Amino acid sequence: MSVKSELRKIAEEVFGNDIEKTKKDRVFFMPLVDKPEIMIIMQNPGTAQGWELDKLDKAHDLDKCLGIYNKALLDWLKSGKDFFEFFFQTINKFFTKLSKPLDRAKISEIFYFSDLCKLRTKRNIIEDYHMILREINIVKPKLILCFGGMAWSKFYNSDNISIENQSQYDHYITQIHGDLLTFNNENVEIPFIPLVHMSPQAYGLTIKDSYFENLEEGLEEYNSL
Repeated sequence: MSVKSELRKIAEEVFGNDIEKTKKDRVFFMPLVDKPEIMIIMQNPGTAQGWELDKLDKAHDLDKCLGIYNKALLDWLKSGKDFFEFFFQTINKFFTKLSKPLDRAKISEIFYFSDLCKLRTKRNIIEDYHMILREINIVKPKLILCFGGMAWSKFYNSDNISIENQSQYDHYITQIHGDLLTFNNENVEIPFIPLVHMSPQAYGLTIKDSYFENLEEGLEEYNSL
């Protein structure tokens, strides 16, 4: 079974049998290619807004809903232009094991995006770490980038991350931002880099001056593997 087929099965679990009831509060993104190279794990997609809600009103099957969420994701990436422009430039320059230059490929042909949160409501954010593990085992990316302290804490408190000299760190992501670690699960080992969230509140007020320098160092260490 292909990667996309296996991921679609997870999407079916996320949305369940009654798409009309779940389509506005369940979240899942599908890759456009069968073998994305970098997996980006985020922590909370926020609530559906604007045109996204209008389109979801008219979507009555899973594939249409997944297409709407993918479009919303790409629009969101464009809206964070200042951050993501530097981010994608850094990936393109320092991640030398890409199969093709990022500027010649669509973002969704290189990256697979996933959220720790699969269910979003006005009152609750429901996280599903075990589902993230399943996605990783299906995709088997060359590299995992984990954004945000909430997502990072799930890995930090698990048995899936190897950290040398762990006693010198606490769970705060600012202490380990950009460091190259190793993800382990079911005999799968994948390079893993935790990153401070890209929001202005996190990125802009914590380590803005060294954000991309630390990421560059992590990517250069990865290239030397």
